[in-house]
Amino acid sequence: MQSLVAHGCPPQQRSPLSPDEVYSALTASLSADGTTRTQAQALLQEWEADSSPGFIGSLLNIVHEVNSVPEEARLMATVVAKNAVGSSWRKIMGTREWSRVPDAEKAYVRTTSTACLLSEPSSRVAVQLALLISNLARFDVPRPWDSLVGDLAASAGMDSPTSLESKLRSLRALKHCVRGLKGKRFAIDTPNILMSLSDNAVTALTSQIDTDRGQLAAQLKALLPSMQAGWQASLGPFLAGAGGWEGAGRHAVACLAVLVEVLGAVQELGGAEEAFASLMREGAAAAAQVAPRLGEAAAGRGGGETATRGALLCKAWERLLQCALAGLDRHPLAFAAHVPAWATLCASTALLGLDAAAVHHIRTKSRVLLTRFTARVLIQPMYRPDFINLHAQGFGVLTSAYDRSQRYLPSLTAAQEALDGLLAPGQCSALVQAVVTKYIALSSEELEEWQADAEGFARQVDVETSPDADTPRPCGVALLECMLERETESVSSALVEAAGQLQTAPLTRETLLLREATYRALGECFSHVRTKVDFPNWYETELRGILQPTPNAGLDAHILQARALWLVGVCGEELGHEPWDEAFGLCAAHISSPDLVVALMAVSACTAMVAQALEESAFLSQAPERHRMRERLFLDGFGDFDEAGQEATEQVSADFTAHTAAITRRVDGLIGACFSMLPGLEESESMVRVLHAVSTVVELLGSRLAPHLAAITDALPGVWGVVAARRGAGPGAAARLHAALIGVLAHLVGRLGLAAVAEPRVGALLAPLLRHATDVASTDSEPLLDDGLRLWRGVLQHSTSVSPLLADLFAHRFMPLLARGQDMVQVYCLAEAYLLLGGVEALGPALQPLMDNVAATFERVLASQPAVGAAAAQARKTGQHAGGGGAHAAARARFGGRAGMLQPDEIQEALSAASLAQLVLQQVPRGATPPPSLRAPLEAAAALAGADFGGTVARLPARALGVLEAAMQVISAALWIDPRGTWALVMGAEAGEGGDSPRATRMLDRWVSMSLTVDMAELFLPPLAVTARARRHEAAVVAATLLCADAAPQLRDAARASRVIVLGLKAVKEAPAYRKDVESFKESLARAENEEDQLTLRRLSVATSHAIAEVDVAETVRAAAQKVAAWHGEEALLAALRAVDGAYPDQLRAVLQGGEESEMLAALEAMNLQKPDDPPPLD
Repeated sequence: MQSLVAHGCPPQQRSPLSPDEVYSALTASLSADGTTRTQAQALLQEWEADSSPGFIGSLLNIVHEVNSVPEEARLMATVVAKNAVGSSWRKIMGTREWSRVPDAEKAYVRTTSTACLLSEPSSRVAVQLALLISNLARFDVPRPWDSLVGDLAASAGMDSPTSLESKLRSLRALKHCVRGLKGKRFAIDTPNILMSLSDNAVTALTSQIDTDRGQLAAQLKALLPSMQAGWQASLGPFLAGAGGWEGAGRHAVACLAVLVEVLGAVQELGGAEEAFASLMREGAAAAAQVAPRLGEAAAGRGGGETATRGALLCKAWERLLQCALAGLDRHPLAFAAHVPAWATLCASTALLGLDAAAVHHIRTKSRVLLTRFTARVLIQPMYRPDFINLHAQGFGVLTSAYDRSQRYLPSLTAAQEALDGLLAPGQCSALVQAVVTKYIALSSEELEEWQADAEGFARQVDVETSPDADTPRPCGVALLECMLERETESVSSALVEAAGQLQTAPLTRETLLLREATYRALGECFSHVRTKVDFPNWYETELRGILQPTPNAGLDAHILQARALWLVGVCGEELGHEPWDEAFGLCAAHISSPDLVVALMAVSACTAMVAQALEESAFLSQAPERHRMRERLFLDGFGDFDEAGQEATEQVSADFTAHTAAITRRVDGLIGACFSMLPGLEESESMVRVLHAVSTVVELLGSRLAPHLAAITDALPGVWGVVAARRGAGPGAAARLHAALIGVLAHLVGRLGLAAVAEPRVGALLAPLLRHATDVASTDSEPLLDDGLRLWRGVLQHSTSVSPLLADLFAHRFMPLLARGQDMVQVYCLAEAYLLLGGVEALGPALQPLMDNVAATFERVLASQPAVGAAAAQARKTGQHAGGGGAHAAARARFGGRAGMLQPDEIQEALSAASLAQLVLQQVPRGATPPPSLRAPLEAAAALAGADFGGTVARLPARALGVLEAAMQVISAALWIDPRGTWALVMGAEAGEGGDSPRATRMLDRWVSMSLTVDMAELFLPPLAVTARARRHEAAVVAATLLCADAAPQLRDAARASRVIVLGLKAVKEAPAYRKDVESFKESLARAENEEDQLTLRRLSVATSHAIAEVDVAETVRAAAQKVAAWHGEEALLAALRAVDGAYPDQLRAVLQGGEESEMLAALEAMNLQKPDDPPPLD
């Protein structure tokens, strides 16, 4: 349980709503007329959002009028009240303002809700009332509603005068209340948020929180004996079949359900140890009574009174098991004394006491709970010898309570001995055999499904191998793994021994199913039995033979083939190169098997083996970095050079080469067989499996696939026909199928580049697929949009121009995406790609709304800063923003203009917006007038870059720092084109006489300061150093150009101008390295191959061919220095430089003298920066 101190002052109360007003709106919300219903629902939502006084109380008043208000209206009122309590009982969700619900109304709601719960004739309304009460409990228990828990428990007692239905309702409400109180955050109101709290006041507040927490814990602990008495009083008559047995059974089950929640909510048992012990002890005894009757429950599944009794028996058994699980998980020390009884009971019931047929007829949930409890108790660390030995010696978590630890030590030891006894050599084999036979082996019903619905059977196999599976078979496998975790040697020996015996046993259907199940167990638990199983030998002596093609094979052969294929997929990494090659060929051949289960298992096995090669590829791609790290550690004296690591890399490289060659040799047949399967499949999941296999092969082989491209492209039209025909299979299935096809094409385009994009048959499939996936007007396309946008961008990355396909997509899909206002990072990236491939003309009429959205993105960053958010919001309300029309306003409306924490996705959106705006500006020649569409983003960038964040210039918002820098780069690009016009725009409407503009001054100072900053990471990360040098070069050139143009009055200040000169001097020193960077980029462009990312190449081309890159920064610094000297005189300039650092005047002289660059740079390097000269000493 957490605590929270809430601050603030409750607002003034408003006039309360009347029940008649609320009832009128409520009945209108149920009207058949759409307009009336919509208006009424909006009014109800407004009252809820505003926490209007009288609203929730009126709703409860309506619920109370059972004689005059119809059931549907009462149900609606209860649901609305439940939601309103959750959103505005204490504070209003969203605004976090204090709730306006008066205390008197809250008291009325509390008393009326419990009264209605017991008297409401409709069970549907009663369920919602229970949930309403649980929502109230989250806020008001234990204070001020300190009686709720006790009142509900008393009403639910068997000796209570209330009816059985009322008792059950009380128990349901109590269960939900306890569940809601789990992890309750305690809040204390302080009178004023601005009030300074004294130490005594803080102590009083925390004392109140401790008191509330203790009161709640006491109420929950008091439920342990009362609920135990309830289920014990009811379970006996139910099991005896006495009169009223059904009501008694329902009551017992409901009491146990409350206890499950209580055991999970009570954090420590202080004062309730005896109640807990009694509950676990009596629970085990009751479970022992119920367990033999589970067969009776299974036999009565048909219907009638027997079925009702059986269902209640199973529920009682399940609730008892859930109580034991909750006690084990939450209070393992106290539960240790009850481990022998519970573990023996569950092991006997789940594994040893019943035969396979009886276990299979037990309800699925009961079987899952049985195995889950046995598994968890086996791996509980407190019941293991190492923990107990530390415990006995006074070490570990209990050393602070030695007396308590000694009290638990005997029970911990007894628990350990009981669990060890379960896995003792004499019993271990029986337990292993029981798990395999009763939980893992295929049943006769499943074999019938294999033959009648092969795809459904294969899908179920996949479901049961997922980590989230919650059915008996995967739970049985999990139990087996937990047994291996606790006692690896004996359990693994028993499992391997069982497999060996089945290999030599006469082959009947029974022994074959046991053999298949044992093989599955070995595969599922292979990480535990790896040392016991020689998989290469197993493959050579048995699995290889099973996988040989067998004409006219029957079901028995197919069962073993499917399991052998699965084993190769799971354990294939153990095979050497030649067996792996052969095994992959056999798996690929079985894709054409007449048995569809075998064919689908073969597809999965091939996918797993290709995925193994992909893992090897990923390992090798990281090998150079690992080698450098090992080398660095060795050179730094941290141990010997890791030769074993180098040998491992060489081994993986050899494996990857062999595995890739094996796959490449069979790629035509593999892909052809996969595509040939598709028309014969009925389920979308089966098609997804096949397409995923193809996608994995394409991802692995990449350029190696070029000679085999025809094998894919020839089949693509038919594949699209099959996929398109499945759109009626339901939105989820169709979406997964389209997503799988998008994955195939994404890997095809990404790995083969221009060769894939230029292939007409690929384009013929890309067009309809991308149109479908990016159609924002279609609900069917919504789950595909993200994948579709990535594929669209992938096609752009590997295109040399805007093809007709890309032009058509832009014309019909881009504007709806932009208007949608979501996924803006990808939208900006798409626009940038079109700009790089086709220039500004490629954007056409989309340029204006794009730039309006860029401006809105910058404004969102600005509004997110608390110091400026209110001012920005006010400016928008009064219409003071200078740029943009209706489209700009719509773009801004996406964000709402509220101040708050800037989210990472918003930062990424702003960076993408700045990159796009900067690229648009780079298309404009110097001296030309930027297009009008750029005015709004430039104003927004200037407002962001020059915003007053409070405090000094250095106080910048940390999370928005990168966006600030990006906004300044946008302004810098515009200043290069038109210094005077851009600076006038930067100064904005606030510019005073003489060009004074606080915003422009702040922006200029930040721009120069951030450009001068050298990040320590530049010393260690060469790419970062390259980027920083380019940034400083651009900033130095543009700032000096601005100064020389005398466009910024702020630069007339000698101190500010000197900082521009200092920035130029830094750029002069870095000029050789910067030119080397540019030449390196140009060489990369010259060497670029067609398969490379065309967008990256175009960006490099734009950066290296831009006029700024060719500017001699030394000449620019000379011109700027001469301009400042003309304004203030040479001595004033040198004095300003000296105030920054004593070495700068000499560095400037070296630059002004000109001459050979090498001599100038040598002189600059010799003049190390120092502190400003100290004043001369006094005589």
